[in-house]
Amino acid sequence: MGLEEQVASRAREIHSDGFAMSIGSVISLYRDGGVDIHSEFQRVPWTDDQRSRFIESILLGLPIPPVIVSQRPDGVWDVIDGARRLSTIFQFVGIYRDRTGNLATPTTLRKTEYLPALDGYRWEVMSTDGLVFSERMRRDFEAAKLHFRITSVTLQQIAFDLNGLRHQASAGSKRTFWAGLVLGIPLGLLVNWLSSLFGIGV
Repeated sequence: MGLEEQVASRAREIHSDGFAMSIGSVISLYRDGGVDIHSEFQRVPWTDDQRSRFIESILLGLPIPPVIVSQRPDGVWDVIDGARRLSTIFQFVGIYRDRTGNLATPTTLRKTEYLPALDGYRWEVMSTDGLVFSERMRRDFEAAKLHFRITSVTLQQIAFDLNGLRHQASAGSKRTFWAGLVLGIPLGLLVNWLSSLFGIGV
């Protein structure tokens, strides 16, 4: 069977459903234990400047790539691609827990290119002189939509495939990219993974 036939065959076995969800609903889902963020699918953690630029993107309604999740039998979402985006939101509103289960320090925003007045703002007031989002801004932020894709590929399958890709990539094989597609790894995740291995991309 040739490459094109293999890709076509595998593509028929894999499906994904896309939909939009408000940030407020995603926050509630995470707070209730319905979203599991896996740090192994993150590359270098974002800096405060990067987190601030992402919050800026949400406030300005800029396009945001979809978050890819795999749904477990118990209904919990395993985040496959988009962990840094979600963790940035959760940490900003003060509910993100690190890998040890401890609450992370809520993010204090920094000035950005288009919203320099963001500098020093937080979701909640942490001191008497702190800057905080107004009720309107909080409502608008929570009403903003994130796009999700639920894939039929499980977290275990992806972890297994990525281990194989790591071994191949160390040898610089061009077959790695095509093997990943045939194995059913989402294109965005595959590109991100290879970028992290070779130190390129964002």
